[in-house]
Amino acid sequence: MAAIRLRCRRCGEPFTDANVYSDAGWLETGISGLCEVCFDTLADYGLSEPTEGLQIGGNGNEAGNQGEKK
Repeated sequence: MAAIRLRCRRCGEPFTDANVYSDAGWLETGISGLCEVCFDTLADYGLSEPTEGLQIGGNGNEAGNQGEKK
C-alpha cells in the first residue's frame, strides 16, 4: 500500500484548508503530492512537476518526506 503524504512535497507545509481549498485540490494532494497553492503556482508557469531547486514563492521549507506514514 502506498504511503499517505501529509505534507506538500514542494513547500513542505501540512495539507490544511489554508492551502487546499477545493474538492479537486484535496484529490490532487493524493495524485501529485502538492498542495493546491503550489499546484496552481506551477500550473501558472506551465510546469507539470516541481523542478529541483526551483524557487517560486513558497516559504523555502524543504518538503522531503516529512510527515509520511508507511
